[in-house]
Amino acid sequence: MKINLRKLLLDGLLEESFPITPEPKLPQEPVEVPTESDGTKDLYESRKVYKQKVNSDNLPVGTKNFKNQNLKNQLDLWYGRKNYGKYDYEGRIIKSIPVSETGTTNVSIPALKKIEGTEFSLLEFAADAVNSFLFQYNQERPTHPRSKLNNITVKKAFTQVRSYKSYSDELYVEFFNDVLDPIKYSNKVSSFEDFVNLFYIWFSEKDVFATKTGFYESSQYNIYNTGLAFDYFTINDGTDIETILNDVRFPVLNYVAKINGLRIDPNFPARLIADVESEKLLNPYVSKYFPINTKTSDLPKLVYAKYFQPANFDDSSEGKIIEFMSFLAKMYNRFVGKYSTVTSFSGNSKNQDLFKSKFNTNKINRNKVIVGDFTVEQPDGSTSIKKDNVRHYVTFRAVERKVKLSKDELESLTDTVYKTIVLYNQKSFQQKTQAEKFYVLNQAINYLEVYLSSKSPANGSADKRDFNFFIKRAVKEYTAIEITLSEVFARLDAIRIGCKGAHQTASGLFLPCSTSEEYYTLTSQD
Repeated sequence: MKINLRKLLLDGLLEESFPITPEPKLPQEPVEVPTESDGTKDLYESRKVYKQKVNSDNLPVGTKNFKNQNLKNQLDLWYGRKNYGKYDYEGRIIKSIPVSETGTTNVSIPALKKIEGTEFSLLEFAADAVNSFLFQYNQERPTHPRSKLNNITVKKAFTQVRSYKSYSDELYVEFFNDVLDPIKYSNKVSSFEDFVNLFYIWFSEKDVFATKTGFYESSQYNIYNTGLAFDYFTINDGTDIETILNDVRFPVLNYVAKINGLRIDPNFPARLIADVESEKLLNPYVSKYFPINTKTSDLPKLVYAKYFQPANFDDSSEGKIIEFMSFLAKMYNRFVGKYSTVTSFSGNSKNQDLFKSKFNTNKINRNKVIVGDFTVEQPDGSTSIKKDNVRHYVTFRAVERKVKLSKDELESLTDTVYKTIVLYNQKSFQQKTQAEKFYVLNQAINYLEVYLSSKSPANGSADKRDFNFFIKRAVKEYTAIEITLSEVFARLDAIRIGCKGAHQTASGLFLPCSTSEEYYTLTSQD
């Protein structure tokens, strides 16, 4: 027997904070979707109109019902929350962990859960929400003879992120065709450094990435890779979008999705996204996978902690840079494997002998590189990455974050990251406690990312607020190594803020600038 939830709500037998959906009817103002055939100017204007109508005004549903209740149920991945599922609440780039890059499931980490009656999967709490949504929409709501949205099914859900290796293979082919092919036998690429410089010039002008962190930051890692989104309709063009938005049952779909914590992407309305900040998703779907006494307000952060991991901290700072250099080395070695020599020519330069002189052909071998080439022995006998390789990593990450570093900033930032790595590798430091070593393990990359984030155009060029480069800990006293690191970081941060030097605070840690007054004035701190 089907239960008429609408009648129960109208009769006051159920309490509901969300709007009661009116009987389905065709929208008064149909939505038109912009197309490429509109022309550049018209396309811009039509997209502007679409954004206003659909993203802002929530048409054809509207923003309010007759009871003045909010009807909006959007999660805008284009203009609003474009980084949803990519960053945690600490601002760190994250990646989902239900399945490894090789495609094998790790039973020690949260598993995906299949949506009932399908072969599609989502994160377990999202799958539960979708099961309820489909049942309520398909079984408990009446169909409509003019609707294309009757008895909807899952068309797409979680997809495994492509491997970093497959991406790098594609990138090499593109780089080879654009740059290397015409000069493959010339001395313009005689060494690995030549290769890196050429790749950087090409990379800087392309909308691509090179580091693994950039990989997860880019569109290569999309909302479907998070296990939080699914499609209920196949969209091939703008006509299909219009079909959805102008469908007589779309307001009903909007409502049922909302009461289950699922949001509609207004730019791609066939997609529903589990919103980890929606109370309707948190209770009951998310909460069942956490201890019974867990506060609802804590659940969003706990979701990211349980089902995702920071993409930047799955290795040491040094390991992350070596990983990047290995990425470059694999491309270079692939090139050298096929074009192992550089050919040069020499001959008699005297004019009278120019045409009768024989040219001498010289072949110079291109040598492959190995991981060991990226490290060097330090005075204390320890081994650390070479400073030039740190500079390479900093330079490429700055381009990926669209941050322009001055020459002084680049050198100071490189020096800070390098010294932190060298400090960690010192034999004397390896005698420290596991807690101290773990604390410094990722600190160099942590600082680099926070520094670049503070300079990112997305944060505003005038942002001079200080940032915390230490992991939050419940301690009253800082260790000697933490104090040392704070001075190194503070002196670098002074360059960003626009002052010089560093000063020590009562806590023992250092802050940028020579005095507290100067620091607080420049950062507008109370």
